[in-house]
Amino acid sequence: MVMLKTCFLLTITLMLMASCNQPSTTTPSSSPSETTPITPTSSYTPPTTHPKITITSTPTSSYTPSGAIQERLQEVAQAFGRDIPIPTYLPLGYTITNAQFIQKQYSYDHVELTISASGKPDIEMSITWFRGAFRILPSSDDYQAIDISGGPGTYSEWAMFNFHNEHNNLWWDWIPGTFPSNSTSSPEFYDMVLSASIEVPPLELVNIARFVRIP
Repeated sequence: MVMLKTCFLLTITLMLMASCNQPSTTTPSSSPSETTPITPTSSYTPPTTHPKITITSTPTSSYTPSGAIQERLQEVAQAFGRDIPIPTYLPLGYTITNAQFIQKQYSYDHVELTISASGKPDIEMSITWFRGAFRILPSSDDYQAIDISGGPGTYSEWAMFNFHNEHNNLWWDWIPGTFPSNSTSSPEFYDMVLSASIEVPPLELVNIARFVRIP
């Protein structure tokens, strides 16, 4: 009887040892480092680079305002306190249709010219008179410095063309005549801005700026 009990216990012990030595069949769980990474998404779209503006020719300077607009410009000039420079070149079909003197309490007074053509977007020209140091011309994320030299009265070669999603503008500073390089007095100059829908070819804004004159 003792022999049978001993054999039974030995059999149980061997079975337990065999089960402990069997390899585990449980599938290990994935660690965080093995998880497939999630690619973040972004709504940011880089600015579009526009084709470079190249001046290929010089258009004919032949625009003259109508008699009614000339009278209006004289009225606005009296309120403004100085002559109003106007473009002597405009794209085909365009003409100055309005001039306004805009007085601001906490900013510089300026003049707004509206340049229109039937069935085409308007072009706006803003004219402000500054006294003091020349400024760094404003620029957008997508811009181009344009050489508009060659015309009388343009003190500096450069204008800044700013591309935007729905409109473009061209900024430049302008002195009517030659400003002496050795002058110690504070310069006085016109600050000019041309603005128009992107439907207006950029080169047309540049050509308008090249032909701004005091009448």
